[in-house]
Amino acid sequence: MGYRWFARTGAKPLFPLGFGLSYTTFSSSGLKTDGHSASFTLTNTGQRDGATVGQLYLVSRNGRPFRRLVGFKRVDLAAGASAPVSVAIDQRLLADWKEGGWSLPAGDYGFALGQDAQTLGPVITVKVKGAVWKD
Repeated sequence: MGYRWFARTGAKPLFPLGFGLSYTTFSSSGLKTDGHSASFTLTNTGQRDGATVGQLYLVSRNGRPFRRLVGFKRVDLAAGASAPVSVAIDQRLLADWKEGGWSLPAGDYGFALGQDAQTLGPVITVKVKGAVWKD
């Protein structure tokens, strides 16, 4: 069982994927994506220096629920500091393996930042062009 099984069944794990213990708190904001890359801001909202991992999830594809970690980046932040973060999205993480190749259906893809695989922020939806390729 993994984070996608928990998302599919609605079961709640004690410690979801990406859950981290820290002596400080963090927030994320400003998600922008075109389906190939994403940018956002991470902020240390606590009173101690710390590190966090910005996590980007695919949460829907053409209106259907979907849960897949598609990008992440670790960032060290001083107390009260913010940092811009950019991550590339590997298109294979958005696609399906079919008949010996990757198939990326065209349509609306929803992305969200997460503190972990269960705690997600607002969804940003973008149109993605379809593609088929062999790897």
